[in-house]
Amino acid sequence: MKKKKKNHNYRIKGEEKMKKLLLIAIIASSFTFASKMRFTMEKERKVNNIYGNSNTDSNENRKGDNTVATSANYETGDAGVSPTNEKINTDIRFKGTKSNKYSMLNSALNKLVKESNTYIGVPYLWGGTTRKGLDCSAFVKNVYHSIGVVLPRVSRDQAKVGKNVSLATARKGDLIFFETDPKRPNTVSHVGMYIGDGKMIHASSGSSKVVIVSLNQGYFMSKMVSAKRIVDVS
Repeated sequence: MKKKKKNHNYRIKGEEKMKKLLLIAIIASSFTFASKMRFTMEKERKVNNIYGNSNTDSNENRKGDNTVATSANYETGDAGVSPTNEKINTDIRFKGTKSNKYSMLNSALNKLVKESNTYIGVPYLWGGTTRKGLDCSAFVKNVYHSIGVVLPRVSRDQAKVGKNVSLATARKGDLIFFETDPKRPNTVSHVGMYIGDGKMIHASSGSSKVVIVSLNQGYFMSKMVSAKRIVDVS
């Protein structure tokens, strides 16, 4: 009887010991998980600070058909692409009465937006100039060619034409320029076309294709350097 009681006591002590070990293991596991979570959150915070993202500006909005993105990835743009010797022509003259001129201007701007939308989903390709793949400056150059405007090949030269406007007064068809290349500070390396409602369309290396983005994103706001109006009523 004493032997059974002794064995019973040993069993109880063994169970208690196992419970303690299990509790210690759970606490240790929780601590490790919490530490990893803190490390991950801190890492994300540092990345967001570098790229200027907000919590609502995720790397990519992949819902639906992906025509509207919230990409805040690093944009390669056309950094390093060589300019061409093509003759530039940004002189479009709208004839007739003032009312007719503004009507023709509005038609031209609508055509720009319509043409730009046909490129949505076309792959981004550094140095590319066709619908098989193209970069940011080739994209806006091609779009503007649809209304008879011949822009320079690269964004840093495109930024030298047209009239300066503020983002607050930007209208569809205006070009928005950015300095995105850390290897070339103070040099325009990316361009997109404003389409209204605080959005632009651009050939994005971050999204790997032509997409529409919101200019309210921290990344784009921090990299924006100028906006230019290419066509207007004189």
